[in-house]
Amino acid sequence: MTSPRRGRYLPSVTLVLSLALVGIYFGVFLPLRERARGADTPLRRVWDEFAAAYAASEACIGVPREKLDARARSLESTAQDLERLGAMVGSRLTWPTQIQALLRQPFQYGEFQNECQRAAEALHNLARERKVPFEGALTNRLADALGLAAYSADLPDPTLLWPRLLASQHVVLAAIESKVSAIRVVQQLPSITYESVNGRRKLLEELPLRLEVAGALPHISRLIAALPLHGSEVALVGFGGELTNKPVLFLGQTLLRKSAPAKEGEAPRPGEVLLEINISALVPAPPESIAEPSD
Repeated sequence: MTSPRRGRYLPSVTLVLSLALVGIYFGVFLPLRERARGADTPLRRVWDEFAAAYAASEACIGVPREKLDARARSLESTAQDLERLGAMVGSRLTWPTQIQALLRQPFQYGEFQNECQRAAEALHNLARERKVPFEGALTNRLADALGLAAYSADLPDPTLLWPRLLASQHVVLAAIESKVSAIRVVQQLPSITYESVNGRRKLLEELPLRLEVAGALPHISRLIAALPLHGSEVALVGFGGELTNKPVLFLGQTLLRKSAPAKEGEAPRPGEVLLEINISALVPAPPESIAEPSD
């Protein structure tokens, strides 16, 4: 039986314990709960961003969220394939060491003009030796008549004239080596710049030209087969050492007519065809322009 003295203390102890529990609740548990909610905020924000990106992504259309792991593995495999493909393409876009050095240096107008004239004279002499005429009218400046790269004051990057000149030389060389009947047109076309999707980095510069040649079909076929080859590969189609430094060239719009129309005063040449083709050289951007700028 509880003594009266002890019974007087029981309500007081209960009250103290209750007050202590209330204090612990407000002083400890409530701050911990708020802190826990604050810790969840970044995670909730990430989840909301993920849900928004998931809803907006074309790659996730029609894909239930429980199948995202399988889609992620598929995308990773695709990314690896694209990386390997990029390495293969990069290996095809190599340029001679001399051209790479000139691209990194300030453009020298006088040096370029001299090199352009030397190249034009060498091509003209070789064409005359191989009996491959240029049907365009010759001017005082042979390089202009042959359609080689030409300087203009409004060029955004004149250093690109160096790879354009080399590509033009090898297009003409390939036509001569293919023994076409005539080189009718070599026309430089405006360059095209390829940038990343957000436009923050330059990836490639395309340097196109238009070629028009006449000749027998086997010779035209040999020319078309040689243009996409690297200089180390041209021997595969029977070319000699003139094209050892040839860059890889890419073929665009192509038109082949059954017979090459004769010029005025000439007899028809039914055994020939006329090839009109757009050819491009691709110049990768230097590494410093490919790197994403920091925010």
